[in-house]
Amino acid sequence: IVMDYVEGITLTVDQVHGIDNLDLCQKIARCVARLHSIECDRSNGNVLWMTLDKMLNKINDLPSEEFPGTWSIQKLKSEVSSMKNTIKSLHLQEVMCHGDLKPSNLLLTPKHNLALFEEGESIIMIDF
Repeated sequence: IVMDYVEGITLTVDQVHGIDNLDLCQKIARCVARLHSIECDRSNGNVLWMTLDKMLNKINDLPSEEFPGTWSIQKLKSEVSSMKNTIKSLHLQEVMCHGDLKPSNLLLTPKHNLALFEEGESIIMIDF
């Protein structure tokens, strides 16, 4: 979908991991580092925990035979709560990150600028 609106090419694994592409790899690393330096807007809460809570609620709605494994939903919720409390106690700065960083989510423009994008319910694009 992005290619319908933005001029450029999405990258391939070979383009990113090729030994001859050190400049491109460094550009990607700088781009990701800049993304990770952007502070999150927390006005709507923490996206990670909201997403985990939504997932747990969906699992909770499943019949018990559809929840395979040895962990109960209560144990899973307890573990997520423990993670939340541990991470919160560290007082870490929350920053932007990319949920699915892979070569096909990198766009190289004709002027050799790099953009990260994520396609899902909506398209989010960060141009560097």
